Amino acid sequence: LTGSAHRILLYCVQMLIVTGVLLHYVVRVSLVQGASMMPGVVNGERIIVDLLAYRLSIPHRGDVIVFQDPCDRSKDYIKRVIALPGETIEIRDGVTYVDGKSLPEPYVTLRDDSDLPPTTLASNCIWVMGDNRSNSEDSRTWGPLPLSLVRGQAVLSLWPPSRTFRTM
Repeated sequence: LTGSAHRILLYCVQMLIVTGVLLHYVVRVSLVQGASMMPGVVNGERIIVDLLAYRLSIPHRGDVIVFQDPCDRSKDYIKRVIALPGETIEIRDGVTYVDGKSLPEPYVTLRDDSDLPPTTLASNCIWVMGDNRSNSEDSRTWGPLPLSLVRGQAVLSLWPPSRTFRTM
């Protein structure tokens, strides 16, 4: 190889390594499968997940997160954080209460009328639910989500482009 061809090849290899590290440790592109987050996040949408978002902190209420399915670790879910460690969540006639106060949920347009008795979260758990409450398998099904299963925060839609996720 000539000197310039060697430099170009070395540059390409370096960029592949940097890209691989970024995609493995910093960000990830995920494909949304299902309608549990409609209308905010739709089936077939490609999202960018920030894998570093919760390395030094825990998710905030309203964050849209990606996590391992608590029942099948080979799958990932995308849901919204509703309650935080130590808080008590309750649902009456489809209205969500956290620590006895009704939670404003402007992102929920497809509500159901379910009930959930008061549930206090452990210090290492959060409560997550889909925005499409009548079509979501979430903490109402399998209970509090251990923080250890959280992969990262959904921050941007890659396709369709130019859309960020609403928090509270």
